[in-house]
Amino acid sequence: VSWSPDAKWLLWSQRAKPNSRGLSIHAAPSVGGEAHKLLDPPATGTGDSDPAVAPDGREMAFIRCMEDLNCDLYLTAFHDGRSTGTPRQLTHDHKPKGHTRWTNDGKEILYIAGDVTDERSIYRVRASDGQPRRIEGIGANAFNLTLAAKSNRLLYSTLSSNFDIWRVDLKAPDAKPERFIASTRY
Repeated sequence: VSWSPDAKWLLWSQRAKPNSRGLSIHAAPSVGGEAHKLLDPPATGTGDSDPAVAPDGREMAFIRCMEDLNCDLYLTAFHDGRSTGTPRQLTHDHKPKGHTRWTNDGKEILYIAGDVTDERSIYRVRASDGQPRRIEGIGANAFNLTLAAKSNRLLYSTLSSNFDIWRVDLKAPDAKPERFIASTRY
């Protein structure tokens, strides 16, 4: 769920149709009123998600997934709670993505890319050219992010897992689990 910068619109993703796996982005007036779909996602893939409207209110960034793990960042013109243009693909790396956020000056979009078998990192991309750059020094396993409204400060969280392999001797009635192999990744 996200707000438009003027606080007049709420935006979110929901299933395009009941019992379907595809998502589509919807908007509704923040004071109440009828919700409407903003875009028609492709029939294949998991659809559109993570809408974020630029600080000037003229563009909306979102994630479009053509397949489960084949996702890219898109931009579309936005006016008065509606998508008013043809979506333009901004990234072309086909990685899982999420958590789109515009910088306060509206020149860049931040997002998290990667999956659980890859390093989930925070990236930045200029809205004008679409060349993603990893934000160095943050580390791996980024999970969520937010930006301070009146400064250039980023807050993020990480998620890590520890995958160990354990074994138990089922012949012994009082056997206790013992670590067989300890994780070296997380």
